[in-house]
Amino acid sequence: MKKLGYKKNGKHPAGRKLVFVGDVINRGNHSTETLAFIRDLVENDLALMVRGNHESDWSKRVLSTKKASKEAVKIAKWLHDLPYQLLLDDNRLMIVHAAAHTDLVGVMSNKAERWSVRGGRIRGKAWDWQNAYRGKPFVVAGHTPVAKPRFSKKGGGSVIIDTSASRRKAKDRFTGKKFAGYLTAFRWPEKEIVKQKTLAKDL
Repeated sequence: MKKLGYKKNGKHPAGRKLVFVGDVINRGNHSTETLAFIRDLVENDLALMVRGNHESDWSKRVLSTKKASKEAVKIAKWLHDLPYQLLLDDNRLMIVHAAAHTDLVGVMSNKAERWSVRGGRIRGKAWDWQNAYRGKPFVVAGHTPVAKPRFSKKGGGSVIIDTSASRRKAKDRFTGKKFAGYLTAFRWPEKEIVKQKTLAKDL
């Protein structure tokens, strides 16, 4: 956040807003603190976040058990209500956690949710949605580990920015290359990548 010009409270002097692509829980040693921090930013209109598969799975487990605490249920409901797609900047920019499907841009349906949160698979293998995408908005996604941000010019363009920040040893899903994870941000509309090494204490 400091590298991106944000203050500790999430405010930016130029009025920019943080957007998180999901899977902020079950990652690294500080999931609880991270979730609490991001939730506070979102509730104070200082950030946006789309729901990842980890948030979806955790919230479903909590909401389906009678043993969960009131606070856990409250958080689970908040996570469950997070959007799975965000269309920003007059629909020029789309944020999803896992994948975008040309026919499901801006669509609210079970199929659109499944694609946005979990991606698609063909014969058991993850489908390269970037090569198939022909939608108009530029798409930013996470979910799929990549050694470096993976750009595509197909359709309105896209980038995958999940560089496995919570892992010392990671593997690029497309190339098989092994790498040390780090945190990646994408700056819009400049289409710039900002990288930051992960602190050892957070892994």
